[in-house]
Amino acid sequence: MNWSARSRAERGAARERRRAGAFARAGAAGARRRAWAFAGAAAAGTRRRTWAFAGAAACAVLAGCGGAAPGVLEVRVADHDATAFGVADGRAVTVAHVLRAGQPVFVGGRRARVLRVDRRLDIALLAIPGVHGTLQRGTAVAGDRATVRVVRAGGATSLRATVRRAISAHIGGQVRPALELTAGVMPGDSGAPVVDGDGRVVGIVFAQASDAEPLTYALDARALGTLLGT
Repeated sequence: MNWSARSRAERGAARERRRAGAFARAGAAGARRRAWAFAGAAAAGTRRRTWAFAGAAACAVLAGCGGAAPGVLEVRVADHDATAFGVADGRAVTVAHVLRAGQPVFVGGRRARVLRVDRRLDIALLAIPGVHGTLQRGTAVAGDRATVRVVRAGGATSLRATVRRAISAHIGGQVRPALELTAGVMPGDSGAPVVDGDGRVVGIVFAQASDAEPLTYALDARALGTLLGT
């Protein structure tokens, strides 16, 4: 091969190498773009799922969104704990015995304002910004299955319960209509709603038995009308 032919062949080979290199770079860049796009979409999807889950969790804690059962919140007054549940927009009910004169009330970490108190029934109506709910009341009789909605580790959970009987509870010289339940509640669960299978509130926990038997006492929810004016 003469020098002229060799030169043309070498130039042609160089062009082929440049084209191959450009194609390879373009392919790699495309692959990177596709990988980045996929990763971005996956991350966005993960974020959306995370945000949706977090939103649903917050919604469940504050208002029982999307379900019939009311949402529950932790009540803190000084070093005393209880439970509250939403009954209307910006309104929640808890037990009166958790309140302390001159002490601020915090519900779900938010400052609450006491609107009304019924000491005989041991219930209080609170004003809390950001709370939403609609109270649906039901009735319960001996043998009915029920659920106590409580707060555990910052989230709402359910305890199984069975209605043993309806009673008249005599406390401090006062009488209140109540339900005796078989349920394993804990200190701090006072104020927790007892709901039936349709999510209707049938009682509000106010005490537990002091002996080994897991007995719980709840105000009959029909008595709430005096506090709520309904």
